[in-house]
Amino acid sequence: MWWIVAVALVLAACDDSKPPTEPSDQPGGLRRVQGRVTDFTSGAPLADAPLAFGTDVQALDRRTTTDASGFFSLTVPAGRVHAAIDGTLVADLAVHVSGPGYRGDLLGNGGTCVSRYGLVTDAVTFRPVAGATVRLGGGSMVTGSDGWYRIDLGCDIDPLGNFGTALIYVSHPSYPEFSRVVGRGIHFVNRIDVELQRP
Repeated sequence: MWWIVAVALVLAACDDSKPPTEPSDQPGGLRRVQGRVTDFTSGAPLADAPLAFGTDVQALDRRTTTDASGFFSLTVPAGRVHAAIDGTLVADLAVHVSGPGYRGDLLGNGGTCVSRYGLVTDAVTFRPVAGATVRLGGGSMVTGSDGWYRIDLGCDIDPLGNFGTALIYVSHPSYPEFSRVVGRGIHFVNRIDVELQRP
């Protein structure tokens, strides 16, 4: 009878019919990010755009290039990840879920325009937060069911006249208000993902 048990153990070890488990959110865990890179002004896809991602701004070591439709897909470490388009930093992502569950869209060619966009999610469940009010530099919007926000603050802004401390605020009835310094002044087009902590 021992050989029956041995055969059963071998068959169980070789069984790959179960779907692979999602990578853990521990250090070293990976997530698949996919999305589309589009031109900030026209909304046209940016084809063959070189992208770089990484947890260290000085060493963006995960690289890929968009296809003819502006789409990209690659794996990155779980957590906060920076992204660059053609060497220009454009995003501070919060990557905790994988694949189509995470919207990895990026905007390029911002020029002298100023905008902030990204996802508002729950810091524990990582699910999108709908109905969150995002405020920045006199602009505001309320997130939809996908947790997405975008605040455009205009173009051709005097780059020398905008250097006060700038903060982004996010409020929702179920969470304490979130605020974060986004820099000395508000410049360029950048993605900033926000994670809200429940009380």
